[in-house]
Amino acid sequence: MAPGDTQEVVCAIIVAQGADRLSSIGLLKQYDAQAQAVFDINFNIPSPPPRPSVYARAYDREIDLIWGTEADNDTQVSDQSTRSFNHQGSNIWQGSPVAGPWKRIATYDVQDSIALIYSDVFDAGIGGSQKLVVQQGANTGLSHHLRLDADQILGGPLVNYRDYFFAVTAYSAEARHIQPYFVGLNQVGWQTETLENPQVPVTVTPKSGTGVLEVAATHVTGESDGRVDVAYVDQSAVTGNRYRVNFLPNPDPEGADPFVWQLTNLGNNEVVLDNQLQQTEDIDDPVIDGVIVNVVGPPLALKSATFATDEARGRWISFVDAGLSGFSGGIGLGNEFFGSSVPASEYSRTYEIRFSTNEAEWSDGCTLRRDTGYLFGGIGKFPGSVWDITDATPRRVNVCFVENATEAKPANLRWDPDDSAQGAREYLFLMASDYNGGVDYGDDGETQPGPSVRSGTADVVFAAWLRTRPGHTHLESPATFTWAANYINTNSDTFEFSTAKVGSETGTVIDNDMDKIRVVPNPYYNQSSYELNQFDRVIRFVNLPNVPCTVRIFNLAGDLVRTLEKEDANTSFLRWDVQTEGSFPIASGIYVYHVEAKGLGTKTGKMAIFVEKERLNRF
Repeated sequence: MAPGDTQEVVCAIIVAQGADRLSSIGLLKQYDAQAQAVFDINFNIPSPPPRPSVYARAYDREIDLIWGTEADNDTQVSDQSTRSFNHQGSNIWQGSPVAGPWKRIATYDVQDSIALIYSDVFDAGIGGSQKLVVQQGANTGLSHHLRLDADQILGGPLVNYRDYFFAVTAYSAEARHIQPYFVGLNQVGWQTETLENPQVPVTVTPKSGTGVLEVAATHVTGESDGRVDVAYVDQSAVTGNRYRVNFLPNPDPEGADPFVWQLTNLGNNEVVLDNQLQQTEDIDDPVIDGVIVNVVGPPLALKSATFATDEARGRWISFVDAGLSGFSGGIGLGNEFFGSSVPASEYSRTYEIRFSTNEAEWSDGCTLRRDTGYLFGGIGKFPGSVWDITDATPRRVNVCFVENATEAKPANLRWDPDDSAQGAREYLFLMASDYNGGVDYGDDGETQPGPSVRSGTADVVFAAWLRTRPGHTHLESPATFTWAANYINTNSDTFEFSTAKVGSETGTVIDNDMDKIRVVPNPYYNQSSYELNQFDRVIRFVNLPNVPCTVRIFNLAGDLVRTLEKEDANTSFLRWDVQTEGSFPIASGIYVYHVEAKGLGTKTGKMAIFVEKERLNRF
């Protein structure tokens, strides 16, 4: 090199440890090959999926884990290495102690064809690699919530005021080179590379007397069957403001959901969540201002179908399973059958069919003939009347139906399905329009002008494929058949709620009873279930009120041994390491504790402590 020249030198320090010297060398060679391959592509390698944010909530002998959606749908591509890693799932781990070892207690993976994943894993015992299961997916579908009431490592129920350690990791699978993995002739999984982020522990302590961690929003306007649940997950970020959830038509006209929702912080009138589709029970919405706003809404579908008659023989109508949303597939909304011109917001209705044996009470209705390509067949008779009973004043509505003329059952301009497997295909349609005998409906003009149920241009609210129940006869008795749709969340619905940090106002804590304060364990026999190893000493003051507390510990001579402070309103216990203020171990004996809770009062009690005899081997 000439004077002034520079040269960049890249070095790698590689460390490997196997079961013995020879297996360590084998593992070192493997790591060396990997380091060289990474260098050759200029360190352009895929990364694991983003690590999910994890929130842990403590309950009485229960723990609630919630993790974020940061990794969902993540893809990491490296063209140099010709690899593409797609997010495949999440693993939930419990550690003992905080640094591990870790036990995988649950896996939630994408619901696809990939479940068990095998890969080459170095085996220190043999000094080489072998195919092992590295990810234990089961195509259960992704989830972001797990509630536990049992210790997954030691077994048995969770113990209040004992620390537990959990982690959530996201893993991905390499998609471009994935291959089925066979044992003999049977495929047992898939073979590919995986990437997973490391465990980052979250400490959570079950406890009684915890703060309120869920509230229900108030349904301010609208009539939907939906609800909004608010889950507190990060007390430090709670604003104390009021919020509103409202609904808007889905901006994507092709979207499966007719409405989206948004969340507005009314404190500053800022929309903090927009165009949200999720309306299920799962807590997988983003954390906003310390809370998860879980909007739950029923699907756009039939909610119930109830048949009532005074006759002892009961229901004389049955269903044909047409894949509709109710009555075993026989009844659904208009958009589930041939289609409808009714907007999604107008399906939230309840209709009543009043079957009658008195022909004077029957309805006229448009009839289409399936055997002629759904052309208009005339104005037929329906054996009863149909009423919209959604509002206080019932409203009679139109009815249309289909006939399918065959040799076994000729068309007769009457809705009278038989008891055959297909009920003679006499489909039934209940309309949104006021009753006028069905004169406005037709077949879109081929033989009769007017909107047609067959082409989806008519205002069909409910559609059905029914038949006479075997063993019964059609119109066996007068009856009332009530059909109700789910009342979905629409743009007429709004929900509101206010947030409050635990302990900041009345109703945000479960208990502030000074008499329930306890020392655990008492007496203390040189160990407690809270201790992680033989060097730990832990006594806990539990059931402390959700206000600032000061705990002072005295010996029987009245000397102050230790002062402990609790400031966090969401914490109901204090940990004492069984040492003095100067960090010296205390002696066995009887001690007095005094608890002062701000604004609530005081409590005094005694505790007995027995520690092992100190034996010094150096002086």
